Amino acid sequence: MGPILKFTAGFAIAGFLISLLFGWIGGNRPINIIITAVVCALLGGAIGAGTFRFLESRVPEILALFRKPEMPQAAELEYDNESPGFESPLSAGDSGGSVDESDSPPQVSTSTGSMPTPSAAPAAYGDHILVNKVKIKNEPKLMAAAIRTLLAKDEK
Repeated sequence: MGPILKFTAGFAIAGFLISLLFGWIGGNRPINIIITAVVCALLGGAIGAGTFRFLESRVPEILALFRKPEMPQAAELEYDNESPGFESPLSAGDSGGSVDESDSPPQVSTSTGSMPTPSAAPAAYGDHILVNKVKIKNEPKLMAAAIRTLLAKDEK
């Protein structure tokens, strides 16, 4: 289910429940409560869809908070079981009773293997740009002055 459907469904359910609750508290007839609740659910869904589209076009940072980060698939992960310090407990040859005190903990490789690296190009992020996971306000004059300063330092 896409994020817009979840957002719309959340608003629709909220509209339905609020209308149902207040119709019951107000002492309305059951058929009136149900009809009003369905109409409020449809209106709530429409408001939810409109709100999602507005947030998506104007303030995408808010929607990014609700999205789950993508996890790498199991096939993309790479483990180095052949490194010199790695010894499998099943192939150690011990019959299980004693532990040699001179043994060091197994060394695990920290290489990233085939894991994707973030792109070096800045990403558009609302009225900000994202460079190396740092959000910078997009002010062209200020950025030009900063670039000139850095270039002047490099020339020295």
